[in-house]
Amino acid sequence: MVDGDSKCDSLAIRRGAIAAVGRRLEHDTEFKSYPRINLQGATVYPGFVDAHTHFYYFALSLGKANLTGCATLESALDRLTKHADTLKSDQWLLGEGLFIDETTQPGWNAAAVLDSRVGSRPIAIYTRDQHTLWANSAALKKAGITRKTIDPPAGKIERLSSGDPSGILRENSAIGLVLGCAPRISNRRENQLYAEALEIAYRQGVTGVHSFDSSHAFEFFHNKAQRNELGLRISYYVQPPNLERVQEITSGALGFGWGDEWLRIAGIKIFADGALGSRTALTHQPYNESNGNAGLEVTSPKELRKLIVLAQQYGLPSAIHAIGDRAVTNCIEALAKFPPDERYAKARHRIEHLQMIRRKDLPLLKRAGIVASMQPSHLPDDVADIQSCWGVRAKNCYIHKSLIDLGVPLAFGSDVPIVELNPLAGIRDAIRRRSSDGKTILNSPERITAHQAAMCFTRGAAYAAGEEDYSGSILPGYRADLTILSQNLRKVNLTSVADISVVATIVDGKVVYSDSSFDI
Repeated sequence: MVDGDSKCDSLAIRRGAIAAVGRRLEHDTEFKSYPRINLQGATVYPGFVDAHTHFYYFALSLGKANLTGCATLESALDRLTKHADTLKSDQWLLGEGLFIDETTQPGWNAAAVLDSRVGSRPIAIYTRDQHTLWANSAALKKAGITRKTIDPPAGKIERLSSGDPSGILRENSAIGLVLGCAPRISNRRENQLYAEALEIAYRQGVTGVHSFDSSHAFEFFHNKAQRNELGLRISYYVQPPNLERVQEITSGALGFGWGDEWLRIAGIKIFADGALGSRTALTHQPYNESNGNAGLEVTSPKELRKLIVLAQQYGLPSAIHAIGDRAVTNCIEALAKFPPDERYAKARHRIEHLQMIRRKDLPLLKRAGIVASMQPSHLPDDVADIQSCWGVRAKNCYIHKSLIDLGVPLAFGSDVPIVELNPLAGIRDAIRRRSSDGKTILNSPERITAHQAAMCFTRGAAYAAGEEDYSGSILPGYRADLTILSQNLRKVNLTSVADISVVATIVDGKVVYSDSSFDI
């Protein structure tokens, strides 16, 4: 069955592209010499494309301490201590996935806790949303952060009552002070971790990603692509500070669509605010019981407009990170004033995350043709924070169905490594909308079907990057990037969706993954 459509039961692949789609093609004389694969009733979807990743950083994270699932400070410290035992004495201890209440509490002596329990090596641990960093005294010293260090623009160094840095840093400008001092890994280790990340992607049915990574990542991808070793399709979004370096790598040809069938430049990435978990998502009204905190304006509306215009000088659309409703408003208003260059018909502005939006902003979002790039797998962990921080505004959060009904283009991603790279998990979360503990459903009228969610990982992702003419659908001439599922997503419900699995993945017409029980 092709794309859940019972009218089609076969397809033919020639030189990495789909040659034909129809019924009983195995009996067509045109294809009599083709090797044949019997999928035993499985369903073929266009290859899943994760529309929001930090794929290079995800690869590197596979070599770091993973604190996912550590619900208490003690459990996090235990895991860090065990990881430290695997390192050489002069190595930094880097980690991901921290999710404990202490990081949101002012005055917590975070550095001292790490010093006393994990040791004197430099330690830097990202929280789950990657908008807060937990650092020890050695890492702060390497970065030259003292009581005299002022907060960088759009960042915050949390402090003790004495004025000394506490070891908690918020947002990229502050986090970068520490992580910028961490040593680079070797090329050999870099390639090894990337290979591991590719294998994970294949197992999850992922054939392409949209990458919001550093200029070094782009250089790494570029080198891989030149050696035909990239392994999946990557649409890359440049951050403004990296424009000059990426232009050097592209020999001055930086622009929308630069590249080839494996690596292409699709836009520029801008940050409008922070994140809900770190209480830095920018909102119109203060957070509940927050003493007036309404988040952090990482980029002002005036500066947003300047950056959008800068991007357009390169022919690039803008993809803007915005989580709180005020940040989303700022983005919609700025993007609507500067539509993409009409010379690039498929260069589309995007808002990344869009976790909360005022209903009165929806008409302008639609008229401006802005893509809503969302991550349903964030929802389960966000439910408690949404209810405690935003209260009745929860009705405006993760409004997937409202956006689809309005005709707003919708693309889904994971934000890996913040959440696992797993489109099926995203599909499940989009239809279930349940909190991590399973006790609470967020805004149930915003549920969508499993097939609708899958389309956000296929056609929606292709449209967001301007690739819908050759990717995201199963049509003759389109790329032979395919995800083969154990069941038809059109026929599953809230209960049975958990039983769906990826049984095989095809990239460029070649089988790159096949489940042991489904060997093709």
